[in-house]
Amino acid sequence: MVHTESCSFLSTAADRVDLPTATQSMEESSQEEATIASLWGKESTRSHLLVYWLYSFLSISLDEAFPLFCMSKTAGLSLSEKSIGSILSLSGLIFAICQYFIFATIVNKLGVYSSIRISSAVLIPVYLLFPISILLNTKTADGELSLGTFIFLGCVQAVYRVLSNVFFSSLSMAVNRSVPPHQRGTINGLSVLGGSVAKALGPAFSGVMVAFCVASGIFEPHVGIMVVFSTFSVICVSVAYSSIYYLKEDTKQPAEITR
Repeated sequence: MVHTESCSFLSTAADRVDLPTATQSMEESSQEEATIASLWGKESTRSHLLVYWLYSFLSISLDEAFPLFCMSKTAGLSLSEKSIGSILSLSGLIFAICQYFIFATIVNKLGVYSSIRISSAVLIPVYLLFPISILLNTKTADGELSLGTFIFLGCVQAVYRVLSNVFFSSLSMAVNRSVPPHQRGTINGLSVLGGSVAKALGPAFSGVMVAFCVASGIFEPHVGIMVVFSTFSVICVSVAYSSIYYLKEDTKQPAEITR
């Protein structure tokens, strides 16, 4: 009731005020309970979740493989913890400066789904850039890091992190859009649960793969490390392919009402 209406009318029309409107009744009846089975049964929602979990696995795997690559004396750069920390500090500084500006620009100009597809596609060659640092660091003493290699690895790491931020943030919004508003709490919990399992498996996969490719004797150490990052690139190809062909905006979802 607006303030200009009589308060006495409220007491005489209480039976009318307590009754839900026809629109409210239709909205309540159309809301189905959000369960894991009901969410998984929707093809669009299932595709969004699988892509989210797959890239969660991929990102944590690279985060584990990068320090192993830097510390390896036979297949990597043979760097100390201090040098690795310097590289990560440089990439973190660039990421902190650029991540919001780049994310907001890409999403505003291209939209959520185009941001997902473009960032996943651009990430594919980024994984192949890490082993190039071995060639840039060949003229330095064992265990030392040249200025060019330092800047190169810091920038590559920063690009990787910025693109990952664009991908994850856009995909999180797309996951929420794949279900009605009243199911978003459940879908967020399910996506985080699956992402946690994927991130738990990533370090084990990364450690076993690096150890096998570098120390098994099947590959030369430097070839083996190329195989490692090429595997990451192939997984990213599957992420990009799924993003292009399977992630579709659900036009059947009702438009949200701004109150």
